[in-house]
Amino acid sequence: MSHIQQFCWICPFTDCPLFFSTAKDRVDHLSEVHWDNEPYEENDQANIFPSIEAQHLRIPQKISLSDQGNYKVVTGAPEEGQVEICVCKEALAAISPVFKVMVMGSAGLQYRESIQHSATFPEDDPDAFLLIMIIAHKLHDYVPQFMKSSQFYELTVLAHKYDCLKSIMPWMHMWNELRRNGLVKLPSTLGWGSALDLAWIYGDLELFMKMAKHLVRHIVHGEDSHSMLIDGQTIICQITPPEAIDNILQERERKLDQTWTECNVYIDECSVSCGHCRKKQCGTMNSEQTTKAIRELQILPAQMAAHRLPSITAVHQRLGRLTEFNNAGAQCLRGRITLTDRLNCFSVNPVSMTHVELLRNAGIKLGLRTSPYFKGTSRSVAHYAGRGQVDDVLPGYFFDEDDDMTM
Repeated sequence: MSHIQQFCWICPFTDCPLFFSTAKDRVDHLSEVHWDNEPYEENDQANIFPSIEAQHLRIPQKISLSDQGNYKVVTGAPEEGQVEICVCKEALAAISPVFKVMVMGSAGLQYRESIQHSATFPEDDPDAFLLIMIIAHKLHDYVPQFMKSSQFYELTVLAHKYDCLKSIMPWMHMWNELRRNGLVKLPSTLGWGSALDLAWIYGDLELFMKMAKHLVRHIVHGEDSHSMLIDGQTIICQITPPEAIDNILQERERKLDQTWTECNVYIDECSVSCGHCRKKQCGTMNSEQTTKAIRELQILPAQMAAHRLPSITAVHQRLGRLTEFNNAGAQCLRGRITLTDRLNCFSVNPVSMTHVELLRNAGIKLGLRTSPYFKGTSRSVAHYAGRGQVDDVLPGYFFDEDDDMTM
């Protein structure tokens, strides 16, 4: 049984001597070298005799995190290679109420995991799970001060799942570094779904609101009623409630309805001559021509369903080009009717008050909205982390109202 300082993720196939620094690297290796990604035939031997393939797999790796280890946890799926971790159940109970019930029972009830003194976690991210076990045993020297954004996301999701978010507070500077770049880099680095999840988990109302407003303008409806796409990619959230996604989609529909209403008003105004210079030709275009132009732009040939329309930004850009074309025929400034100015004045409120309260409460529960060091300041969390002030290693709110929201 190895100790943490000697641990590497070994390829589970007995004829492969390679080892890796992360479980994700090992999965990438398995996918490229060992796994057959082609679909099996109906009578393929691998389907009929799956045990044949299993004979070529190593037994699970073993690692000890405590000299007083009295409990065993197994992480990883069998086909990826499992790792048995010898842990102290008291350490698990101290870090998470979920683990406490699992290893010690609750209200006089004993669960299988508490009786057998072992538990298996095949679906959890192995890298993140091992990190949480290391943190539970206070082996902080083996937790990287900086990690990839994807690793930090998986760690956060798992800590949220087992209700032990406060245990990863000393590494919250990772969230600050990601959050500092805001909408310029965060979604492109993590993906929109992961970025929304992190903002939701940490109760970051300001950032969540900014992202939701941005999405209202740039998404299109997905194939089903509860999905949304941006740049052709489906936004997949693990933590953000479906109701919050629905609010964003509903706000998009509301804004499209407002656009349709303004288009009708615009068409009516185009048929009226200018009251300032009283020249008939100063009317930018008559309603029939304007309606035809709108149809040619493939914007609103009728009040179409929202899922059949492009993003609001694309719609407004096309309407802007129409406005410029129409205004070219006006004889005076009073005769120039601007549609895009009206559209840009629409208020956007894609987050319900219920979700606003949930976000605020999440931030307060974690203590992220109460730190005097980071309220209204952009000082780095690492500045305080270096002084050993763990209670102060909390993310601040670095965004001003005029932050760039372009991608």
